[in-house]
Amino acid sequence: MAEMHPPNPRLRGREQCVRILILANIVPARLGGYEEFIARLAETCRSAGDECIIAAAGAPAGRAADRWQSAGVRWEVLPGWTDANGVERPWRFVAPAVRLVSRHAPDIVAVRFGNELPVCAAALLCGRLKKKPIWVWEQDQQIRKAGFAARLFSRARLAGAVCGHMIAVSERIRTGLVERGIPQSRISVIRNGVSDWPARADRGLLRREIGAGSADLVVGMVSSLIPRKRVDVAIRGFAAAGLARAVLVVIGGGPLEAKLRAEAESAGVAERVRFMGPRSDARDLLGGLDVFVHTSSAEGCAYAISEAMCAGLPVVAADAGASAEQILDGVTGFVAPVGDAGRTAERLRILAENPDLRRSMGAAARARWREMFRVERMVGLYIETCRSFFGLLNGRTRRISANPD
Repeated sequence: MAEMHPPNPRLRGREQCVRILILANIVPARLGGYEEFIARLAETCRSAGDECIIAAAGAPAGRAADRWQSAGVRWEVLPGWTDANGVERPWRFVAPAVRLVSRHAPDIVAVRFGNELPVCAAALLCGRLKKKPIWVWEQDQQIRKAGFAARLFSRARLAGAVCGHMIAVSERIRTGLVERGIPQSRISVIRNGVSDWPARADRGLLRREIGAGSADLVVGMVSSLIPRKRVDVAIRGFAAAGLARAVLVVIGGGPLEAKLRAEAESAGVAERVRFMGPRSDARDLLGGLDVFVHTSSAEGCAYAISEAMCAGLPVVAADAGASAEQILDGVTGFVAPVGDAGRTAERLRILAENPDLRRSMGAAARARWREMFRVERMVGLYIETCRSFFGLLNGRTRRISANPD
């Protein structure tokens, strides 16, 4: 275990402080949207004299480590949760989690983890502790529409029975939880938010690297090359659009790269699809794009879409997760059916032929990011949700403050 910042000295001797322990199955090897959220949350809590501790599956590295250090994030590694090969070991979460809760005595334990059963086991075991925290389940992954069996019994319903509250990252996810028998009053919607990015206006950085001219149309995506991201749909849609002087840029890595390169070759666009690999400067490259595409078949609330909106890009996205909440169809971009390369191609063609539409949609996308998907708003809503539990915290009045704006 490791700790990158000492406890907040303003906590000493205070009765009216709140301690939040976040258990998140992430390995913060890069500074992504969630890692920045943790940094902002720690800064906000610290300025109010309260405390936030995160236990992750791995230690922060690179820019994520620097950012957490500067923000004063208190972090620990939950041992055994994820092995050296990145394979999740769900049941190895339980004992270390119980020890952490016992040692830190938090008021709130928030869990961002895709397996409900180990979390339920840990929460029930913590029921023996003298100080019993409120457990909050964060549903950040897409769930299917509930069928008859899921309405009667599901792991999400079990988590809802054990945890005091649930956070959904989209209205679609909240609907799925309600379908599974969880009362709406115990579900808060807090959409993922991202910070502004000063380099978003640097149009030349990416274009110089790929050799694209000012008249070339550059379509891009930031995505892991794994099955559920359906990068193949983007490649086939790009090919079917038949765009002259256009390039598709794929930023990200993963096990499907060879297969996707073959897909591009088969579609006849191999020379116009650029695989950039994993990039720590992915957001810096967005300024060189004209259109952003996101074809995932399963999402929560995609940080990549919000980052594209922040960069002032029109987005063509598959209707998965929160994409239809992030994108106003026909206003800030287009939403296409999941897996539909033909409809994706149609939307790309419309945007390729209408530079004024690209500009107006991009401006509207940035305005929508500013209104709904800023990290400041996410942090503010998160803390307001925590504030709503105060009457349940051992009968004591507690304080925490933040301004979502």
